[in-house]
Amino acid sequence: MKMRIVIITLISLVVVSCISRNSGVAAINSDSRITLNSDSSIIFSTKDIDNAKWYSPDEYPLKAIGHDGKIYNNVDYLIKLPNYKDFEIVIWSTEGGDNIPYALCVVKSGIIYVGASLSITPYWSEPGNDENNYCKKTFNIYKGYTIEINTEDCKDGKIQKDRKYFKINDEGDFYEAKK
Repeated sequence: MKMRIVIITLISLVVVSCISRNSGVAAINSDSRITLNSDSSIIFSTKDIDNAKWYSPDEYPLKAIGHDGKIYNNVDYLIKLPNYKDFEIVIWSTEGGDNIPYALCVVKSGIIYVGASLSITPYWSEPGNDENNYCKKTFNIYKGYTIEINTEDCKDGKIQKDRKYFKINDEGDFYEAKK
Protein backbone atom coordinates (compact mmCIF):
# COMPACT_ATOMS: atom_id res chain seq x y z
CA MET A 1 0.00 0.00 0.00
CA LYS A 2 2.79 2.43 0.91
CA MET A 3 4.55 1.60 -2.37
CA ARG A 4 1.42 2.56 -4.36
CA ILE A 5 1.20 5.91 -2.58
CA VAL A 6 4.87 6.64 -3.33
CA ILE A 7 4.44 5.71 -7.01
CA ILE A 8 1.25 7.78 -7.36
CA THR A 9 3.00 10.73 -5.69
CA LEU A 10 5.97 10.44 -8.07
CA ILE A 11 3.67 10.25 -11.10
CA SER A 12 1.80 13.33 -9.87
CA LEU A 13 5.07 15.26 -9.50
CA VAL A 14 6.12 14.37 -13.05
CA VAL A 15 2.74 15.46 -14.44
CA VAL A 16 2.85 18.77 -12.55
CA SER A 17 6.40 19.33 -13.81
CA CYS A 18 5.29 18.70 -17.42
CA ILE A 19 2.36 21.08 -17.11
CA SER A 20 4.49 23.85 -15.64
CA ARG A 21 6.95 23.63 -18.55
CA ASN A 22 4.12 23.91 -21.06
CA SER A 23 3.81 27.09 -23.10
CA GLY A 24 0.50 28.14 -21.58
CA VAL A 25 -1.41 27.43 -24.80
CA ALA A 26 -2.28 23.85 -23.99
CA ALA A 27 -2.07 21.86 -20.81
CA ILE A 28 -1.45 18.14 -20.56
CA ASN A 29 -3.58 16.57 -17.85
CA SER A 30 -2.62 13.51 -15.80
CA ASP A 31 -4.40 11.25 -18.30
CA SER A 32 -2.40 12.71 -21.27
CA ARG A 33 -5.29 14.86 -22.46
CA ILE A 34 -4.82 18.17 -24.27
CA THR A 35 -6.80 21.23 -23.22
CA LEU A 36 -6.56 24.22 -25.56
CA ASN A 37 -6.78 27.55 -23.78
CA SER A 38 -8.87 30.41 -25.11
CA ASP A 39 -5.73 32.32 -26.12
CA SER A 40 -4.50 29.48 -28.39
CA SER A 41 -3.46 30.95 -31.69
CA ILE A 42 -2.72 29.07 -34.89
CA ILE A 43 0.79 29.66 -36.23
CA PHE A 44 0.34 27.53 -39.38
CA SER A 45 -2.44 25.46 -40.95
CA THR A 46 -3.47 23.58 -44.08
CA LYS A 47 -4.75 26.87 -45.53
CA ASP A 48 -1.24 28.39 -45.33
CA ILE A 49 0.56 25.81 -47.49
CA ASP A 50 -0.16 27.37 -50.89
CA ASN A 51 1.03 30.86 -49.88
CA ALA A 52 4.05 29.79 -47.80
CA LYS A 53 7.64 30.36 -48.87
CA TRP A 54 9.01 27.10 -50.26
CA TYR A 55 12.73 26.39 -50.13
CA SER A 56 14.52 24.25 -52.70
CA PRO A 57 17.30 21.81 -51.73
CA ASP A 58 19.85 24.40 -52.91
CA GLU A 59 18.40 27.10 -50.64
CA TYR A 60 17.95 24.92 -47.56
CA PRO A 61 20.09 21.78 -47.73
CA LEU A 62 19.10 18.95 -45.40
CA LYS A 63 19.57 15.21 -45.43
CA ALA A 64 16.80 12.70 -44.87
CA ILE A 65 16.79 9.18 -43.53
CA GLY A 66 13.99 7.33 -45.28
CA HIS A 67 11.71 4.53 -44.10
CA ASP A 68 14.23 2.17 -45.70
CA GLY A 69 17.07 3.47 -43.48
CA LYS A 70 18.96 4.97 -46.44
CA ILE A 71 20.39 8.47 -46.22
CA TYR A 72 19.26 10.86 -48.94
CA ASN A 73 21.50 13.89 -49.47
CA ASN A 74 18.73 16.33 -50.30
CA VAL A 75 15.08 16.63 -49.67
CA ASP A 76 12.75 18.03 -52.29
CA TYR A 77 10.98 21.14 -51.01
CA LEU A 78 10.54 22.62 -47.54
CA ILE A 79 8.52 25.19 -45.66
CA LYS A 80 10.46 26.49 -42.67
CA LEU A 81 8.30 26.97 -39.57
CA PRO A 82 9.29 28.70 -36.34
CA ASN A 83 11.65 26.66 -34.17
CA TYR A 84 10.33 24.71 -31.22
CA LYS A 85 12.80 24.91 -28.34
CA ASP A 86 16.15 24.06 -29.98
CA PHE A 87 14.63 22.14 -32.89
CA GLU A 88 14.04 23.29 -36.45
CA ILE A 89 10.55 22.38 -37.67
CA VAL A 90 9.80 22.00 -41.38
CA ILE A 91 7.09 20.77 -43.69
CA TRP A 92 8.69 18.48 -46.23
CA SER A 93 7.17 17.75 -49.59
CA THR A 94 8.21 15.47 -52.38
CA GLU A 95 7.17 15.80 -55.97
CA GLY A 96 4.94 13.09 -57.26
CA GLY A 97 1.73 12.57 -59.16
CA ASP A 98 -1.59 14.19 -58.38
CA ASN A 99 -1.33 13.72 -54.63
CA ILE A 100 1.76 15.43 -53.30
CA PRO A 101 2.68 14.10 -49.84
CA TYR A 102 3.48 16.52 -47.01
CA ALA A 103 5.14 15.63 -43.72
CA LEU A 104 5.70 17.69 -40.58
CA CYS A 105 9.26 17.02 -39.45
CA VAL A 106 11.61 17.85 -36.62
CA VAL A 107 15.15 18.45 -37.89
CA LYS A 108 17.87 16.90 -35.72
CA SER A 109 21.49 17.73 -36.55
CA GLY A 110 20.55 18.66 -40.14
CA ILE A 111 18.67 15.40 -40.73
CA ILE A 112 14.97 14.66 -41.22
CA TYR A 113 13.89 11.23 -40.00
CA VAL A 114 11.03 10.41 -42.33
CA GLY A 115 9.74 7.55 -40.17
CA ALA A 116 9.37 9.93 -37.21
CA SER A 117 7.43 12.59 -39.12
CA LEU A 118 3.68 13.30 -39.08
CA SER A 119 1.80 12.90 -42.35
CA ILE A 120 -0.18 16.06 -43.08
CA THR A 121 -1.01 15.37 -46.73
CA PRO A 122 -4.18 17.41 -47.26
CA TYR A 123 -5.99 15.11 -49.71
CA TRP A 124 -5.37 11.72 -51.21
CA SER A 125 -7.31 8.93 -52.79
CA GLU A 126 -6.52 5.72 -54.59
CA PRO A 127 -6.45 5.93 -58.40
CA GLY A 128 -9.78 5.12 -60.00
CA ASN A 129 -11.88 5.82 -56.91
CA ASP A 130 -14.85 8.13 -57.09
CA GLU A 131 -16.21 10.76 -54.71
CA ASN A 132 -17.55 7.99 -52.44
CA ASN A 133 -14.00 6.89 -51.60
CA TYR A 134 -11.50 9.45 -50.40
CA CYS A 135 -9.47 10.61 -47.47
CA LYS A 136 -8.60 14.19 -46.64
CA LYS A 137 -6.70 15.82 -43.84
CA THR A 138 -6.49 19.27 -42.35
CA PHE A 139 -4.11 20.41 -39.66
CA ASN A 140 -3.53 23.32 -37.33
CA ILE A 141 -0.29 24.05 -35.52
CA TYR A 142 -0.89 26.13 -32.43
CA LYS A 143 1.52 28.39 -30.60
CA GLY A 144 3.58 26.10 -28.35
CA TYR A 145 3.42 23.36 -31.01
CA THR A 146 0.22 21.57 -30.15
CA ILE A 147 -0.56 19.96 -33.51
CA GLU A 148 -4.17 19.12 -34.38
CA ILE A 149 -4.77 16.73 -37.29
CA ASN A 150 -8.32 16.20 -38.56
CA THR A 151 -9.00 13.29 -40.90
CA GLU A 152 -12.11 12.59 -42.94
CA ASP A 153 -12.17 9.11 -44.43
CA CYS A 154 -14.97 8.16 -46.83
CA LYS A 155 -15.37 4.54 -47.89
CA ASP A 156 -18.34 3.48 -49.95
CA GLY A 157 -20.04 6.77 -49.09
CA LYS A 158 -19.68 6.31 -45.32
CA ILE A 159 -17.74 9.14 -43.69
CA GLN A 160 -15.64 8.65 -40.58
CA LYS A 161 -14.00 11.68 -38.94
CA ASP A 162 -11.10 11.62 -36.53
CA ARG A 163 -9.18 14.32 -34.64
CA LYS A 164 -5.79 13.73 -33.03
CA TYR A 165 -3.42 15.98 -31.13
CA PHE A 166 0.34 15.73 -31.02
CA LYS A 167 3.12 17.45 -29.12
CA ILE A 168 6.91 17.40 -29.36
CA ASN A 169 8.86 16.08 -26.39
CA ASP A 170 12.23 17.32 -25.11
CA GLU A 171 14.07 14.88 -27.40
CA GLY A 172 12.32 16.29 -30.48
CA ASP A 173 9.96 13.37 -31.04
CA PHE A 174 6.23 13.60 -31.73
CA TYR A 175 3.81 11.93 -29.37
CA GLU A 176 0.03 11.72 -29.39
CA ALA A 177 -1.94 13.43 -26.65
CA LYS A 178 -5.67 12.94 -26.10
CA LYS A 179 -8.18 15.82 -26.24
